[in-house]
Amino acid sequence: MPILAWSKELSVGFEAIDDDHRKLIALFNDAHEAAKATAPREFVEKLLTELIEYTGWHFDHEEGLMEQHGYDMIESHKLEHRELADNANMLYVQYLGGDDTVPGVLLPFLRNWLTAHIMGSDRRLGDFLNGYRRREL
Repeated sequence: MPILAWSKELSVGFEAIDDDHRKLIALFNDAHEAAKATAPREFVEKLLTELIEYTGWHFDHEEGLMEQHGYDMIESHKLEHRELADNANMLYVQYLGGDDTVPGVLLPFLRNWLTAHIMGSDRRLGDFLNGYRRREL
């Protein structure tokens, strides 16, 4: 059973971002399940790598949309992305260095952060982008 399930409450109402979030949640759940099942370290590492890399790609994607459409809260949103990336990367490096306790810290941190960020900052961005799209029609 996934620890974080996609739901209507997590939708920001902008399909490209919602699609990214669905994939992030799936990657998160895969990494969580592997860590919980004490899968081989190499497998957990592979899943964490994929999760971290996709998160970076997603942040770039969102930030590109913000720049393209002149989002007025871009700097604070980017700062949230950088803070998560810095914290997640620091923990990831610790894991690569042999600290097997990291998944037990990183995954709950990511779950809480993703939920709060999606339902807060990303929802405001989705509202903005939807308003922008309506103005162009």
